[in-house]
Amino acid sequence: MELVALFLLAEAMFFHSRINGSPIDQIEHFSLLLNKTYSQNDNQLHLTSQNINSIPVNAFQNISALERLELSDNNLTDNGLPCGSLNITTLKHLSVACNQLTRAPSCLPTALKYLDLSHNAIQQIAFSKFMNLHNLTTLLLSHNKISTITYSGTVLPHLASLDLGYNKFTKLQWKFKGPNLTSLRLEGNPLQKISPHDFSPFPKLQYLNLSSTSLESCSHKAFATDTENIKVLDLSENLFKTFDRQCFDGLSNLQTLWMRRLPFLQSLPVDLFLHTSSLIHVNLDEIPQLYFLNSSMFERLRHLQTLSLQSCNLTEFRPWTRFNNSTIKITLFGNRLACSCELTWLTREPEKILLTREIPQGNIRICKEGIEGVGAILQG
Repeated sequence: MELVALFLLAEAMFFHSRINGSPIDQIEHFSLLLNKTYSQNDNQLHLTSQNINSIPVNAFQNISALERLELSDNNLTDNGLPCGSLNITTLKHLSVACNQLTRAPSCLPTALKYLDLSHNAIQQIAFSKFMNLHNLTTLLLSHNKISTITYSGTVLPHLASLDLGYNKFTKLQWKFKGPNLTSLRLEGNPLQKISPHDFSPFPKLQYLNLSSTSLESCSHKAFATDTENIKVLDLSENLFKTFDRQCFDGLSNLQTLWMRRLPFLQSLPVDLFLHTSSLIHVNLDEIPQLYFLNSSMFERLRHLQTLSLQSCNLTEFRPWTRFNNSTIKITLFGNRLACSCELTWLTREPEKILLTREIPQGNIRICKEGIEGVGAILQG
């Protein structure tokens, strides 16, 4: 009988220690945090690194002016963010980064413009969760475990920036539309292939980051969109072995191209830039197997201002013509350029060609022929 009485007493104590599904010490802990960190009419509340496991329903019901809420670096789980726990009608900026979420929270404030769910354990995403967020402009989902986007047919009309970097995507199958998306980050995903018109759902896309993926080839019109608005493209740190000569077809407005640290790339087609005449900045640094480059491939780039070929293994760099009236900065240090009279073209027009002069120790080459200016190019 005594054991039964003790069991019933313990059960009763456990029942009364829970309110709205949260342990009473958590409710008290959260209430104390609110009282300590928030004053009425404040528009920001920072609760970062406070060891919060859950937020009670209606915890913010008496807060009327809050616009920014930081909940990053806590221990929040899916059950710790029940529907109604973030019922803040004025909230525009919400960060729940660095927690333990496996799915996107439900019942998010409809006034949100900025939502950070990065550095969690989310495995799949349904954009229907965000369909009522008509003002959402920035969505950060990087450093999760997302491999698929479930179909929803959702249109996010004002979404401008989407970060899906460092997830588990092996292929791209968009299940939503972003008519005003201008920035898309996909770096750090194990993507193996880009198919033509993969980015067509985003007609206003201007910035695309595909660095540090597993891409091995670039096919015809791989990055093309109907409106050709992409201006910045980053393909660095990939496994490219070759580029289709029409890979950049459809990028007529491209201005900045990053293709750094491509360990397996040995050559580039001479007409690779045939359809990218608007290029201003090209970076081809640290491509160790690039021994030869047909420099005439740059002749069509009439707006080119910077060309960086640092720390490749180029042994020659032949002249090309058709410079415009502006100055171009060329970086060649760290290459194995052989002394040649052909290099004098780099110093012939100093008002048009600006050379960087640093070369890492160990790569210094002296021009034995003593051609004026060439020694400086090779020595730095």
